[in-house]
Amino acid sequence: MMKITVEDNTNSTTLHVEGKVSMPYTAELERSWERVKQKKEARTLFVDLCSVTSVDEAGRTLLRRIGSEGAIMVADNPMMKFFLDELRSKDASRSSKVKP
Repeated sequence: MMKITVEDNTNSTTLHVEGKVSMPYTAELERSWERVKQKKEARTLFVDLCSVTSVDEAGRTLLRRIGSEGAIMVADNPMMKFFLDELRSKDASRSSKVKP
């Protein structure tokens, strides 16, 4: 199960994600992300992963895409910090391969 809450502030919007980021719940996270992204209006977009308990491959793929589209990912538990560090290091190695 996954719960998504959207918090709008003056300069930012945060998607608070709780529970499992896995199939079949990733579709709902993707819809929420697309809605928030469309109404961005020059706001900073955050995805709060502090209450996420697990992420499967579909969730990893979606979170990687959301991050590449400009979201700032936030985590405070060891599992999600490790996951975000892993995503960032893979993204950094990909971008360094593309550069001449």
